[in-house]
Parts: sequence; C-alpha cells; structure tokens
Amino acid sequence: MVPIEPVSTGISLLAICAFIFPILRACIRQKAQRALQRAAFLNEAKTRGLHLSQTDFWRGQYGIGLDTANQTVVYYNTSSEPTIQCISLPDIREVRFHKTSHLTGRGRSREEIVDRLEIHLLGEPAVFPCFSLVFFDGDKHSDLCGEWPLAKKWEQLLRNAIAGI
Repeated sequence: MVPIEPVSTGISLLAICAFIFPILRACIRQKAQRALQRAAFLNEAKTRGLHLSQTDFWRGQYGIGLDTANQTVVYYNTSSEPTIQCISLPDIREVRFHKTSHLTGRGRSREEIVDRLEIHLLGEPAVFPCFSLVFFDGDKHSDLCGEWPLAKKWEQLLRNAIAGI
C-alpha cells in the first residue's frame, strides 16, 4: 500500500475547495436573487390589493399569478426591464397558445427547434387588441426547461377562469 502524505492531502483538499467555492457562491447568489424577484412580485401584487391563488415562477425572470376573487391575471417579466402587468379577466375574450419554431437538418435527422412559447390574450379592440405572455424566448435561452407544460397549464387555467365569468 502506498502511504499518503499529509501535506499532499492538505494541498489536494485546498485545491478542491478553491475549485468548488466559486460555484457554490454563484449558486447561493442566484438563489437569493430568485427569492428577491419572487418577493418583489408577491409584494407588488399585495400592494395592488390582489390575493394570488395560483402562482408560478420560472428561470428567475418570469412569474405569473391568478387572483380568482378579483378576476385578474398578473404577469411579471424581468428579462429586459422589470414589468408587472395586471390584466382583468372580463376584458379577455379568447386565450391562444402560440408556438414559433423552425426545422433543422435533412431527412430523418430533421429536428424542430422551438424559438418562442407565448399565450396570447385577445380582448376587445377598444380595450386592448392582444397581450402576449412570454413563457420561453429562444433569443435569451438556449433550451426549454419545463416551459411547455407550464404554458399549457396556464392556457387551461386562463380558459377555465374566463369560462367561469
């Protein structure tokens, strides 16, 4: 058996710690940033007098909530400039799921690349013609990370909420 020197072991542990520390620090910082954005979204909803019964957050940049009592949808997007949009459900007459994609490759290796996932809320042209809730933007993110089922879930939730009015 080969003897292990304490000095070599100590240097190895220091090297491992020096490698792991920046990764751990970035993860902690990212988690804190997401918590701040979530708190900002919920506080803004409370200041507007909304009590969100359903909420979802994704990618640390987006948030959506539904207040069934006040019949309001709240959408939060911090990808460019932090914006919170409140949309009244009675103003919406139709909900549409919209996917933008393109094909790559040839023959059997053809693959569909999703560029954008949105839910379009169509209302009366006098109130607002169309509002888009972006769930995935291929220009900002390289791949989908659960946005497809989340967008479908919210499409169904909004359709049910509008039908219940």
